[in-house]
Amino acid sequence: MTQLTNQKAECELKLDRAHKLTSLLSDEKDRWNMVIGQLEEKRTVIPGDTTIAAGMVAYAGPFTAAFRQAFENEWIAFLKEIGVEFTEGINMKNFLGDSVKI
Repeated sequence: MTQLTNQKAECELKLDRAHKLTSLLSDEKDRWNMVIGQLEEKRTVIPGDTTIAAGMVAYAGPFTAAFRQAFENEWIAFLKEIGVEFTEGINMKNFLGDSVKI
């Protein structure tokens, strides 16, 4: 009888954990759907934004701030010239993260 009681308690514990897990996964699904919606809105500007940020990280790091700003402005002008969309006011700092942390 004790074995049966232990098995029942173990099953109840597993069931409780399964309920918690499915609840957490449901919340995660909602969060992912929100992120997907945000990315859908930004789909057309992501290529331009990433080009600017990647170019700055790859090529402008060792230069002065003034030179980096001029370089970034050239990248932006070139993207406009060839018709690649990007977020207005984009720069490496606001694309890659919080400017306070960078």
